[in-house]
Amino acid sequence: MGGIHEEFLMPDNTTLKVKLEGTATGHDNLTLIFDENQNFGYSADHGTAVLGVIAARWNPTAVVGDSLATRLTNNVGVLGLVPDADVYFFPLATVDAPDREEQAWFNALEVLEAGDVICAAYRPVAVGAANPNLNFWDDTSSWLEIANNLGICTVIRSGDLGIDVGGLDLPGDDHNVIVATAVTPGAPFKRFCDGTRGSNFAAGSQGNYSAVTASGWGLGVITCGKGQLQDNFIGYNTITYSDPTDAHIVHAQAYTNNFGYSGSAAAQVAGIVAQVQGFTKQVFGIGMGPQICRQLIAGGKYEGRDRDGNPVLHPAPSVSTEEGIDSSCETVENLVDWDFCPGAGNLTGNLLDPRRTMVNVILNPIFDTPNIDTIMVVRGNRLMGNRYSVSAQDGNLFGIEGMLTSANRRYLLPSGVIGSSVRYPFGGDITDIYLAGDLQSAIPANDLLTIEIDLEETQPDQFYLRCEMWDFRRRSWEQASGTTIVAQGTITVDLEVESASRFIDDTTFEYHLRLTTIVSNLPGDGSIPTLPIHYDQILVKTGLTQVPRP
Repeated sequence: MGGIHEEFLMPDNTTLKVKLEGTATGHDNLTLIFDENQNFGYSADHGTAVLGVIAARWNPTAVVGDSLATRLTNNVGVLGLVPDADVYFFPLATVDAPDREEQAWFNALEVLEAGDVICAAYRPVAVGAANPNLNFWDDTSSWLEIANNLGICTVIRSGDLGIDVGGLDLPGDDHNVIVATAVTPGAPFKRFCDGTRGSNFAAGSQGNYSAVTASGWGLGVITCGKGQLQDNFIGYNTITYSDPTDAHIVHAQAYTNNFGYSGSAAAQVAGIVAQVQGFTKQVFGIGMGPQICRQLIAGGKYEGRDRDGNPVLHPAPSVSTEEGIDSSCETVENLVDWDFCPGAGNLTGNLLDPRRTMVNVILNPIFDTPNIDTIMVVRGNRLMGNRYSVSAQDGNLFGIEGMLTSANRRYLLPSGVIGSSVRYPFGGDITDIYLAGDLQSAIPANDLLTIEIDLEETQPDQFYLRCEMWDFRRRSWEQASGTTIVAQGTITVDLEVESASRFIDDTTFEYHLRLTTIVSNLPGDGSIPTLPIHYDQILVKTGLTQVPRP
């Protein structure tokens, strides 16, 4: 009907701050459906309610950088969790395409970047005991997998069938999806249920965050949308519209305190994830990868990697939201029943706590880069990431695109890299990254350095990987290990540097290292596109048994 809610306008009260799929995202314009006869879960109001929880503006005239007091002054309506976020909307249905779920996902994945958040707070068209939410359908599971591989965090609703999802098998691998469950407001909170529906749960599966991750309120959430005769929990009108017969005015000013179930919880969880990712980007320059982000949102901890490189993930204490709170279960015929009890101690996940999560971002060794203090691009175009990107196998990638380079030609080194110039023994599409740091000893065990490299699955058919280090005796760059041929699809490469003491300053214990990839036999005319190299983790270790510092 053309109504644009007042909460989604910029301070000029004209410009829409939500980027709608279309020209704003580089795609074709779309015409949406507004059908007031649709169930709320499928109507246009559902998207409005979700966006209101996440990004409703504060003081209509406030701008980024204003003080908190200024931002709260003259606020109208509700306060979104991340009012300064860049917010997009990709509709699942339009006039021409009543079911465009797949296209909406693909377009969103094309626009968003690593560290961003997708809130999929909608219900599948059909649900059942075997496939109660988006995690359990082959098509949506594949889109969640793509998002995970791109480093995008995804938040879905657990579903509202009141069933145990802990024992269900996912159609594929765990894609680090953040699953939101619904609980009652206040403390102690309990799993939200009514006479016919209740938030899905996981019985006795502590730390199984692919089943349930975190919980948000499933009742009485105040947000935008719904409109006349639907805005209050009891069902009566509480908003005075200047013209209640004008759909534009109603849609622009409609609010509700009746948003609920796990869809409401998913919107809250997505807003908190965006808060935490924004905080992490401010501190470290990048967001967390999906796996570790989910772990911390759930209240758990990340304690580094073990000797085999596997993440050490400690779950949060078990959350029992029904056991021990009331002595008996009420009847399911009640309109609202906090004690819908197929069994005691059903787990809904810890209640959202952004402060706890942000503290864990700082205290957990997520962004520790053992022995690496600097990473720079010598040759190629940096696509993404910084030195924190190579700290862990977490989906945070350091990406670099190669440059066509001639053999045995002198190339000047950028400022900040030791030495003056380098030459490459092969010509072709080349990437060259520089790493530097301080080791624990100038004489490693067995005079050996180990360099462990974890890559995103490599794309070129094959390439050469060379390791050069600064020789402190010769004062020059020298090849430090044999040239390795890396085949397409490789995800790990381990290099050994013998006689390593000559590559380590005997006073400061510093080292300087360059990793070079070379794709040869290219025509050199740009007719064959270059394929990027993505590093996930790089460890520079002294000796055969040293593990990263905790």
